[in-house]
Amino acid sequence: MQYDPADVYSWNNRGQAKLRLGDSKGAAADFRKALELQPDLKSAREALARLGGAR
Repeated sequence: MQYDPADVYSWNNRGQAKLRLGDSKGAAADFRKALELQPDLKSAREALARLGGAR
């Protein structure tokens, strides 16, 4: 299986996983990448808002 860096759902899911592991900065970066690829992705936008746009 090949990794696709343009797969918006992979970025979003990775952000969710990092969030569960307590890595809020890493999660925020992944959510921002997902939103860069698909600006209207509601789940990423909401998760990033809950994090306060953490950097």
